[in-house]
Amino acid sequence: HGANLGGYGRKEIHESFLKSFEIISSRNDVTQESFELYESTPINWQDGKEFELPNLDSKVEYKNLFLEDKTSFRGRMIGGCIDVLKNIIGTSLDNTKKFCRQFEEGVIWYLENCEMSLCDLYRALWQMREAGWFENANGFLFGRTMRKNTINDFTYEDVLHDALNCLNVPVIYDVDFGHTQLQWTIINGSSGKFEYEQGRGKLEMKFL
Repeated sequence: HGANLGGYGRKEIHESFLKSFEIISSRNDVTQESFELYESTPINWQDGKEFELPNLDSKVEYKNLFLEDKTSFRGRMIGGCIDVLKNIIGTSLDNTKKFCRQFEEGVIWYLENCEMSLCDLYRALWQMREAGWFENANGFLFGRTMRKNTINDFTYEDVLHDALNCLNVPVIYDVDFGHTQLQWTIINGSSGKFEYEQGRGKLEMKFL
Protein backbone atom coordinates (compact mmCIF):
# COMPACT_ATOMS: atom_id res chain seq x y z
CA HIS A 1 0.00 0.00 0.00
CA GLY A 2 1.49 3.32 -1.02
CA ALA A 3 1.32 6.28 -3.37
CA ASN A 4 -0.73 6.15 -6.56
CA LEU A 5 1.11 5.57 -9.84
CA GLY A 6 0.52 9.12 -11.06
CA GLY A 7 2.81 10.50 -8.38
CA TYR A 8 5.81 8.92 -10.07
CA GLY A 9 5.23 10.91 -13.26
CA ARG A 10 5.72 14.39 -11.81
CA LYS A 11 8.39 16.80 -12.99
CA GLU A 12 10.30 16.09 -9.79
CA ILE A 13 9.90 13.00 -7.62
CA HIS A 14 9.68 13.50 -3.89
CA GLU A 15 12.03 11.37 -1.78
CA SER A 16 9.08 9.51 -0.25
CA PHE A 17 8.28 8.07 -3.69
CA LEU A 18 11.88 7.02 -4.18
CA LYS A 19 11.80 5.37 -0.75
CA SER A 20 8.92 3.22 -1.94
CA PHE A 21 11.10 1.68 -4.65
CA GLU A 22 13.66 0.75 -2.02
CA ILE A 23 11.02 -0.87 0.19
CA ILE A 24 9.28 -2.96 -2.47
CA SER A 25 12.48 -4.11 -4.19
CA SER A 26 14.41 -5.18 -1.09
CA ARG A 27 13.90 -7.67 1.72
CA ASN A 28 15.89 -5.53 4.14
CA ASP A 29 14.19 -4.35 7.32
CA VAL A 30 12.85 -0.82 7.01
CA THR A 31 11.85 1.95 9.42
CA GLN A 32 9.58 4.84 8.46
CA GLU A 33 9.01 7.84 10.73
CA SER A 34 6.22 10.40 10.57
CA PHE A 35 6.76 13.24 8.13
CA GLU A 36 6.88 16.86 9.26
CA LEU A 37 4.32 18.16 6.74
CA TYR A 38 1.60 16.84 4.45
CA GLU A 39 -0.51 18.15 1.57
CA SER A 40 -4.01 18.92 2.90
CA THR A 41 -5.55 19.51 -0.57
CA PRO A 42 -4.04 17.45 -3.41
CA ILE A 43 -2.49 19.91 -5.86
CA ASN A 44 -2.49 17.37 -8.70
CA TRP A 45 -6.29 17.59 -8.80
CA GLN A 46 -5.99 21.14 -10.14
CA ASP A 47 -5.79 21.84 -13.87
CA GLY A 48 -2.26 22.58 -14.99
CA LYS A 49 -0.71 21.25 -11.76
CA GLU A 50 -1.01 17.51 -12.40
CA PHE A 51 2.78 17.11 -12.47
CA GLU A 52 3.83 19.48 -9.69
CA LEU A 53 5.45 18.40 -6.45
CA PRO A 54 3.04 18.02 -3.48
CA ASN A 55 2.22 21.30 -1.76
CA LEU A 56 3.18 20.43 1.82
CA ASP A 57 1.10 22.97 3.72
CA SER A 58 -0.03 21.30 6.97
CA LYS A 59 1.71 19.94 10.05
CA VAL A 60 1.63 16.18 10.55
CA GLU A 61 0.13 15.18 13.88
CA TYR A 62 -0.83 11.61 14.66
CA LYS A 63 -3.72 11.29 17.10
CA ASN A 64 -4.43 8.66 19.73
CA LEU A 65 -8.14 7.85 19.96
CA PHE A 66 -7.82 7.07 23.67
CA LEU A 67 -5.64 10.12 24.40
CA GLU A 68 -2.58 8.20 25.59
CA ASP A 69 0.69 10.13 25.36
CA LYS A 70 2.59 7.01 24.41
CA THR A 71 1.83 3.50 23.14
CA SER A 72 3.30 0.73 20.99
CA PHE A 73 2.13 -2.54 19.46
CA ARG A 74 3.37 -5.34 17.20
CA GLY A 75 1.89 -7.72 14.65
CA ARG A 76 1.70 -8.73 11.02
CA MET A 77 0.61 -5.87 8.78
CA ILE A 78 -2.70 -6.18 6.97
CA GLY A 79 -5.01 -3.58 5.48
CA GLY A 80 -5.60 -1.09 2.71
CA CYS A 81 -8.43 1.11 1.45
CA ILE A 82 -11.70 0.32 3.26
CA ASP A 83 -13.75 1.36 0.21
CA VAL A 84 -12.26 -1.66 -1.61
CA LEU A 85 -11.83 -4.14 1.24
CA LYS A 86 -15.45 -4.00 2.44
CA ASN A 87 -16.65 -5.46 -0.85
CA ILE A 88 -14.96 -8.83 -0.33
CA ILE A 89 -16.41 -9.53 3.14
CA GLY A 90 -18.12 -12.94 3.06
CA THR A 91 -17.31 -13.63 -0.59
CA SER A 92 -15.30 -16.50 -2.04
CA LEU A 93 -12.29 -14.14 -2.05
CA ASP A 94 -12.48 -13.53 1.73
CA ASN A 95 -9.63 -15.44 3.35
CA THR A 96 -9.01 -12.74 5.94
CA LYS A 97 -9.78 -14.60 9.17
CA LYS A 98 -7.60 -17.55 8.15
CA PHE A 99 -4.74 -15.20 7.22
CA CYS A 100 -4.90 -13.37 10.54
CA ARG A 101 -5.20 -16.50 12.67
CA GLN A 102 -2.00 -18.04 11.32
CA PHE A 103 0.14 -15.45 13.16
CA GLU A 104 0.50 -16.11 16.88
CA GLU A 105 1.87 -12.60 17.37
CA GLY A 106 -1.41 -11.08 16.12
CA VAL A 107 -1.87 -8.41 13.46
CA ILE A 108 -1.77 -4.65 13.00
CA TRP A 109 -4.64 -3.36 10.89
CA TYR A 110 -3.93 -0.28 8.78
CA LEU A 111 -6.95 1.23 7.06
CA GLU A 112 -7.88 4.37 5.14
CA ASN A 113 -11.10 5.84 3.81
CA CYS A 114 -11.24 7.47 0.39
CA GLU A 115 -14.85 8.36 -0.40
CA MET A 116 -17.20 6.95 2.24
CA SER A 117 -19.31 9.16 4.48
CA LEU A 118 -18.97 8.79 8.24
CA CYS A 119 -22.06 6.59 8.37
CA ASP A 120 -20.75 4.37 5.55
CA LEU A 121 -17.39 4.13 7.30
CA TYR A 122 -19.02 3.07 10.56
CA ARG A 123 -21.10 0.40 8.79
CA ALA A 124 -17.99 -0.95 7.02
CA LEU A 125 -15.97 -1.17 10.25
CA TRP A 126 -18.91 -2.76 12.04
CA GLN A 127 -19.23 -5.39 9.31
CA MET A 128 -15.49 -6.14 9.35
CA ARG A 129 -15.62 -6.56 13.12
CA GLU A 130 -18.73 -8.77 13.07
CA ALA A 131 -17.21 -10.90 10.28
CA GLY A 132 -14.33 -11.71 12.63
CA TRP A 133 -11.66 -9.78 10.77
CA PHE A 134 -10.45 -8.00 13.91
CA GLU A 135 -10.33 -10.99 16.29
CA ASN A 136 -6.53 -11.12 16.26
CA ALA A 137 -5.86 -7.35 16.20
CA ASN A 138 -3.20 -5.81 18.45
CA GLY A 139 -3.79 -2.26 17.22
CA PHE A 140 -5.12 -0.07 14.43
CA LEU A 141 -3.59 2.62 12.23
CA PHE A 142 -5.88 4.89 10.22
CA GLY A 143 -4.53 7.02 7.40
CA ARG A 144 -5.53 10.59 6.79
CA THR A 145 -8.92 11.18 5.20
CA MET A 146 -10.73 14.23 3.88
CA ARG A 147 -14.08 12.66 4.83
CA LYS A 148 -14.40 13.96 8.38
CA ASN A 149 -17.51 16.11 8.10
CA THR A 150 -19.61 15.71 11.24
CA ILE A 151 -23.14 14.37 10.67
CA ASN A 152 -25.35 15.99 13.30
CA ASP A 153 -23.31 15.21 16.43
CA PHE A 154 -21.67 12.08 14.95
CA THR A 155 -17.93 12.76 14.51
CA TYR A 156 -15.06 10.87 12.91
CA GLU A 157 -13.76 10.05 16.38
CA ASP A 158 -17.21 8.71 17.31
CA VAL A 159 -17.05 6.35 14.33
CA LEU A 160 -13.70 4.90 15.41
CA HIS A 161 -14.66 4.74 19.07
CA ASP A 162 -18.07 3.13 18.55
CA ALA A 163 -16.73 0.55 16.08
CA LEU A 164 -13.49 -0.40 17.85
CA ASN A 165 -13.67 0.47 21.55
CA CYS A 166 -14.86 -3.02 22.47
CA LEU A 167 -11.61 -4.53 21.17
CA ASN A 168 -9.51 -2.82 23.87
CA VAL A 169 -6.50 -2.15 21.62
CA PRO A 170 -4.73 1.10 20.61
CA VAL A 171 -6.15 3.16 17.73
CA ILE A 172 -3.96 5.80 16.08
CA TYR A 173 -5.32 8.00 13.28
CA ASP A 174 -4.15 10.68 10.83
CA VAL A 175 -1.12 8.50 10.05
CA ASP A 176 1.02 9.06 6.92
CA PHE A 177 -0.95 7.03 4.40
CA GLY A 178 -4.27 7.40 2.61
CA HIS A 179 -5.41 9.75 -0.12
CA THR A 180 -3.22 12.70 0.81
CA GLN A 181 0.54 13.08 0.35
CA LEU A 182 3.00 12.22 1.82
CA GLN A 183 2.64 8.50 2.31
CA TRP A 184 4.40 5.57 3.83
CA THR A 185 4.76 2.33 1.87
CA ILE A 186 3.30 -0.59 3.82
CA ILE A 187 3.75 -4.25 2.91
CA ASN A 188 0.97 -6.68 3.82
CA GLY A 189 2.34 -9.71 5.68
CA SER A 190 5.44 -7.96 6.97
CA SER A 191 6.14 -8.12 10.70
CA GLY A 192 5.47 -4.67 12.08
CA LYS A 193 6.18 -2.69 15.21
CA PHE A 194 4.52 0.70 15.63
CA GLU A 195 5.48 3.27 18.25
CA TYR A 196 3.50 6.42 19.06
CA GLU A 197 4.50 9.30 21.30
CA GLN A 198 2.88 12.74 21.55
CA GLY A 199 1.78 13.17 17.96
CA ARG A 200 4.67 11.38 16.29
CA GLY A 201 5.00 7.81 15.08
CA LYS A 202 7.40 5.22 13.75
CA LEU A 203 6.77 1.96 11.90
CA GLU A 204 9.37 -0.81 11.67
CA MET A 205 8.78 -3.60 9.16
CA LYS A 206 10.66 -6.90 9.02
CA PHE A 207 10.32 -9.43 6.23
CA LEU A 208 10.32 -12.78 8.01
